[in-house]
Amino acid sequence: MKTTLLALFIFVLFIPIGFAQTFTPLPGNNFTLSAPISDNIIDQTVSQVDFKNITGDSIRLKWKVLERNIPSGWDYSMCDYATCRDMFLDSAEYTMYPIESSFNAYLWFHILPHSVGSAVLKVYVYDIKYPSNGETIIWTVNSITGINELNTSLRFSMFPNPASEYLNIQGDNINLKGASISLYNTLGKEVMHSICSANSFKLDLTSFNEGIYFVRVNTQEGYATRKIIVSK
Repeated sequence: MKTTLLALFIFVLFIPIGFAQTFTPLPGNNFTLSAPISDNIIDQTVSQVDFKNITGDSIRLKWKVLERNIPSGWDYSMCDYATCRDMFLDSAEYTMYPIESSFNAYLWFHILPHSVGSAVLKVYVYDIKYPSNGETIIWTVNSITGINELNTSLRFSMFPNPASEYLNIQGDNINLKGASISLYNTLGKEVMHSICSANSFKLDLTSFNEGIYFVRVNTQEGYATRKIIVSK
């Protein structure tokens, strides 16, 4: 029997996200999964579904996109237990690393809206040995504000992006002196905070792992948020 999970998100800003880890046994499957619950976030959302191997042997899971309806201009990415992808093809099937019974794998969807609107992503996950016994996960994301409505007048440059060691931040139509600079990971946790002493700022990334992060610049005129990729 197929189980469909529906996660509905209303955007509110950069607060840590918590999910109830309720694992549901699936008849005929070699894994269980946790259903994400709704949460209130501004600007972005990250939803993670965990897969628990209930056998004594390692298994491999695959996932493929059944439906993707995301407004043009929105940033989004998908991470599985193997890797993260900014762009993923609807026709492709992605394979995770082997999943042992002693720990969980995961699949998470990150989306950053740039306008008011709605997005739908439908993904099918299955054990390679039992492709017809998979599960369909549906994310429905509603943006009631949109990032552009919050920061249309604030512009700043960041380079290089992707970055490995340092990220340079330069104010375009704003003066960054006295501005607050924050770095968030994909779970909405603030991992760095500093105050600019000039109109430019050099962010040290040497202590951060590879992945997707978000830079938030907060000035007296408001705030702006941009995505960066740390690649080493």
